[in-house]
Amino acid sequence: MGSCFSPDYKKLYVISTSKGPGDTGPGGKRDMHVFDVGSDNQLSNQKLFSDFMVDGVKCGPDGARCDVDGNLWVSSNAGRDPRL
Repeated sequence: MGSCFSPDYKKLYVISTSKGPGDTGPGGKRDMHVFDVGSDNQLSNQKLFSDFMVDGVKCGPDGARCDVDGNLWVSSNAGRDPRL
């Protein structure tokens, strides 16, 4: 799972990673959701941010970072397709 806050801490981005080697649980859907973070630190307004489909390939996102300008950076294994 990857997660990060926006620079102003008003948004939380969460990646649902897929089942990994040795995992016994179902794993995630390999997508990213964004939540609003309230002044009481409670999360609300969950929305799908990205499904990580690129040219018909479902990519495998993991780590995420947000830079000082609010740009979101996500690592991926490109769906294990070496052409991407």
